[in-house]
Amino acid sequence: MSAGSASDDLSLVLHSSWLASLVVCGPFHADTAAKKWEEQQGFDPGCLNFGPPKPGIGWAYVLNAIYVPPSQRRKGIANRLIENAKQLVAGIHSESKVMLVLVVNIESVAAMKCYEKSDFELAHDYWFNDRDSTKGHAAVMRLDVNVNSSSN
Repeated sequence: MSAGSASDDLSLVLHSSWLASLVVCGPFHADTAAKKWEEQQGFDPGCLNFGPPKPGIGWAYVLNAIYVPPSQRRKGIANRLIENAKQLVAGIHSESKVMLVLVVNIESVAAMKCYEKSDFELAHDYWFNDRDSTKGHAAVMRLDVNVNSSSN
């Protein structure tokens, strides 16, 4: 890629409207992924639990910063982003299974239903202290993916 085209691509990204975002974080070793994610995010030690990896799952990825602007919601965009994340992981781990996890505000019923539509299941919920000294309640949702078929 030439410097000119990279600059053009960056300009396009920075100046175009966008519909949504999703960040795929990882890979993490599946057996230590929750602890590693806690450390990286500055969460209280021991608050997260992704559940034990099933046989054949060696790697985990965290889907983070999933956001669809209100004007674009209920159009299937988040589910398409998640499907693309599954395909991305499948391209990296062609011969194994992986665990995808996400953390969501448990009071965000619409978001949880969206993730359930993409086959995520509640793995763990926990209470935490927000920076503004309020109590928060979050859910860890998990999807074990057989990357050979890009589904669980």
